[in-house]
Amino acid sequence: MTEAKTAKIDIYWGSGSTPAWKVLIAANEKGLQYNSHLLSFDKKETHTAEFLKLNPRGKVPVYCEGDIVLYESNAILLFIEAHHKEKALLPKADKPIALGMALMRLQETNNLNEAITDAFRMHLNKEKTDESMKTKVDALLTELGYWEQYLKLENTGFLVGGTITLADIALFPYLAFLNRQGADFRNHPNLAAFHKSMLSRESVKSSLPPHWANSKGYGAFTTF
Repeated sequence: MTEAKTAKIDIYWGSGSTPAWKVLIAANEKGLQYNSHLLSFDKKETHTAEFLKLNPRGKVPVYCEGDIVLYESNAILLFIEAHHKEKALLPKADKPIALGMALMRLQETNNLNEAITDAFRMHLNKEKTDESMKTKVDALLTELGYWEQYLKLENTGFLVGGTITLADIALFPYLAFLNRQGADFRNHPNLAAFHKSMLSRESVKSSLPPHWANSKGYGAFTTF
């Protein structure tokens, strides 16, 4: 665990955690000053007595600001947006349709996360069959199809309103994980363009998982 008590905000995260990554991206987009605490999964630093006082579930991210301690990533995103007005990452309340759509897409990323997790775990399962793997992959491809269509219909490079929102920030890390596992989105041109565009943002480049720089994924999704 790193310590650098210079700001009023503390963010605890782990390299490769997609939920933690989206919190870092949002904080960076906002230009927030925060103390970064990179925890080691290998050393089980998310299960120390000290950390479990912050999150009894033993998971990252954890966001601390004053007496506030939050540990669900979407809740953290919404808190950051409500509490820090430096840069809007949701449409204004006077645009209720856009706001509702952005909030819906934000929550909808949970479905993509579930589909990726199911397919990836099946890939790692030594007892999997071709049929069981195909079922999980087909479900993931269906889910990716939804997001491809959302971006195509919006036709702005973002999910809602032509500018980056929390929905885009929540979506990107899951696509980055798929890309690390071999996906190039060859049949999803809008997802490919979105992934490339997000990779160019400073908020993303400054928060890339450190261990990704010198290691490779498992090649689970090379046919995408």
